[in-house]
Amino acid sequence: MSWLWRDELRVLLTPRRVLLQCRARGARPRVVERRAIDVDGGNGFDWAAAVEAMAALLSARPRRAADVVVILSNHFVRYTLVPASDLLVTHDDEVRFAQQDFARVYGPAAERWQVSVSADGPGAPLLASGVATDLIDALRAALRAHDLRPRSLQPALMAAFNAARGALPAGAARLICSEPGMAVSALLAPGWRRIRSQRIADGTDLERIVQYERALDDAPLAPETVCVMPLLAESLPAALADGTALRILPALWAAPEVGATEQAA
Repeated sequence: MSWLWRDELRVLLTPRRVLLQCRARGARPRVVERRAIDVDGGNGFDWAAAVEAMAALLSARPRRAADVVVILSNHFVRYTLVPASDLLVTHDDEVRFAQQDFARVYGPAAERWQVSVSADGPGAPLLASGVATDLIDALRAALRAHDLRPRSLQPALMAAFNAARGALPAGAARLICSEPGMAVSALLAPGWRRIRSQRIADGTDLERIVQYERALDDAPLAPETVCVMPLLAESLPAALADGTALRILPALWAAPEVGATEQAA
C-alpha cells in the first residue's frame, strides 16, 4: 500500500487522558474515527500510565495499517534555548550544548533524554526539546505491537507553534501553550527568545503567567500581543484584569465535528 493512501492516526498523550483521531487519506481525506480514554490514576509527569492507556485504546480499535503522529503533553517534555553562536558549527554541536544545559538544570536524569533542536530563522536562538528515551522506546513498542508505524513525535509546544504561525504577529509576541496542570510560555521577538514551563491550576493562572513574564522583559513590549493556544478546548478569559486583550487561538486538539463520535475505550 502506498504511504499516500495509508490512514493517518494522531494520538495526543497527556497525564490524564489519551485521545486518538484517525484520518483516512486518499482522494477525499476525512476523519473516520475518534476515541478517548482516561488515564487510570494519571497525574503529573508519570508517562508510564499514559502509555499503558494508549495501548488499551489501540487494542479497542480494529487493526488497520496507519502512520502515527504522537503529540506529547508538555508534562512529558523539557525545553531549553540554544544560543546562536559561531562556536556551534554543526547540528551535533547544538545538540551537545542542549544536552549539557539540560544536565545542568535537571541532573543526571537528563543524560537519558533524546534531544531535538529546531531552528527558526538565522541569528535567533534555537529551541531544544528533551524527552525521556524510555518514553520514546515505550511508545514505539506499543505502536509496533499493534502493527502501526510511527511517523513523528511532536512536543505539544512545537505542534502549537506550527499551528499558530499564521496567527502570530511579525514582531514580538508572547505565546502560551496551556493544558490542565501545565503551561509553557514563550517570548518570540521574533524567533525564540525565552521559554518557561510551569505548573498551573487552570486558565485563571494566565494573569499570573503574563505578569511574571513582563517582569523578566528587558523592556515593555510595544505593542504587546499575548496569544494563548490551549491543548484541549477550554473556557479562557478574553482579557487580563488590566485590560490586555488575549488572542485565544483554536485548541490544538479540536473538539469533534458535528456528527462525529468520540468513543471511550
